[in-house]
Amino acid sequence: MKILIVRFSSFGDIVQALPCVVSLHRAYPTAEIHWLSRSDFTELLTGHPNLSKVITIDKSTGFLGFLKILIALKKENYTHVYDAHNNLRSLILRWFARLFWRTHSTVIRPKHRWKRFQFFKLRRPVFTMPFRGALSYADPLRKWSLLRTLVPPPHLFPPVTSSLVLPESYIAIAPSAAWETKRWPLDYWKSLITLLPQTKFVVLGGEKDTFCEELVAVAPNRVINLAGKCSLIESCYVVKHSDLTISADTGLLHAADQIGTPNIGLIGPTAFGYTSHKQSIILESELSCKPCSKDGRTPCKNPVYQKCMKDILPESVAQVATTLLTGALR
Repeated sequence: MKILIVRFSSFGDIVQALPCVVSLHRAYPTAEIHWLSRSDFTELLTGHPNLSKVITIDKSTGFLGFLKILIALKKENYTHVYDAHNNLRSLILRWFARLFWRTHSTVIRPKHRWKRFQFFKLRRPVFTMPFRGALSYADPLRKWSLLRTLVPPPHLFPPVTSSLVLPESYIAIAPSAAWETKRWPLDYWKSLITLLPQTKFVVLGGEKDTFCEELVAVAPNRVINLAGKCSLIESCYVVKHSDLTISADTGLLHAADQIGTPNIGLIGPTAFGYTSHKQSIILESELSCKPCSKDGRTPCKNPVYQKCMKDILPESVAQVATTLLTGALR
């Protein structure tokens, strides 16, 4: 038995799909498991003990480069393919698998586009909430006789050592997000730092998140800004060694969930960003307009802009963080 998992991107989706590797390995311990991913995300996969091979596709090579990889993969003789991406390229891959690879079985993670339309536009309860992304990646594998359960973490394996200089004890925070509507207000992050005066913070984010430097000004001796200074796997290293990670619906929240680090998820407009494991706590507000978006790109229609995020008060987050840090919920 030789299995190929196909998930090209993105950060959060790859991380949430990782429990499938352990589930497949436990169900079929002699199987060889490979993963096909985009080159800018393969560092998230290379340390996994149950992956025999990580196959890289460079998006700069275009469609011709992708076809060359498909032709080269014929020699692998995959018996099973799990299309966890379900886009045009993975459709072509499945076509190759049927015609040229002689693959015995293929499963596909559905996009549920009609269900999403009903859920967001018609407000029909067609999804079971909270919707846990990691479980949605496990669901299709029932075709291969796997149970709809998640193996406890870790599923993400950052390097053992790093050149990063970190405090002995700290909270990792991710103030940014791809879409503004799912960001917790910056002033709330500043208040949280003030409400926890004995705690050090390490800020994570991308190169464009220059606003993170404002958090350092709140407490220069307690806040380290690493936004834009870490690769994805280095950011995961910071999450792994933190006492607690706090984030909105971002890849780093799901990294903490799959690493096994205690974490607090601040969930606003999005429907599919819920974490899955017991060390993960979700904070959110109850609003009739929520959730309104798959990933945060839908404009906010509430009279109070970002009310779903603004209703999650810093005092509440600080209280839960204190509880987690003292070990009461571990």
